Amino acid sequence: MLYPEAYAKATREVRRECPHSNTIHYAEAKAKLPYIEACIYESMRIRAATGVFLPRVVPKGGATFQGHFLPEGTELGVNVAGANHHRETWGNPRRFMPERFINNGNLMQSVFTFSLGARMCPGRNLALVELLPTMANLLRNYEFTLPPSALFTPDILDEHGNPAVMPRSHRFTSVGPTYPDRDCNIIISKVA
Repeated sequence: MLYPEAYAKATREVRRECPHSNTIHYAEAKAKLPYIEACIYESMRIRAATGVFLPRVVPKGGATFQGHFLPEGTELGVNVAGANHHRETWGNPRRFMPERFINNGNLMQSVFTFSLGARMCPGRNLALVELLPTMANLLRNYEFTLPPSALFTPDILDEHGNPAVMPRSHRFTSVGPTYPDRDCNIIISKVA
């Protein structure tokens, strides 16, 4: 709801491409709804469900990373939010731009929300298979609006000129708004 242009574009896409589907399933959504898929990836990149420091141990013999030698046994970690907001990878990382994922599968592989490589979250594929049709069916069948009393709207900007996001109850995750009763309100109405 903080990005009305993206919401309108995603809604138009699903209502144009899947107007007669009883229930939109994954295969249909994957084939016909690239913008909604891009919105999902961009949402996961901007506000990952976790911001934890994913620990790893440098293997035997050590490793060189970006010109720095790390001795074996060194414990290090990757910051999910840091990886998802790396300026060299994402250009303008604070800006919500689903278009960056259109026709760019390589960039989709750079979203660190589920981790990467051998220790990638085993639920990643299931999550993506569920997210895409769920969002498609919701956007096709319902209208979403913010109530007049909303404190976080597209017009209230942070210091970077992006819509301000609600404060979290925990610094290391995106989950758990500080004031859920006050801030987690949205108006949902059935499409006529």
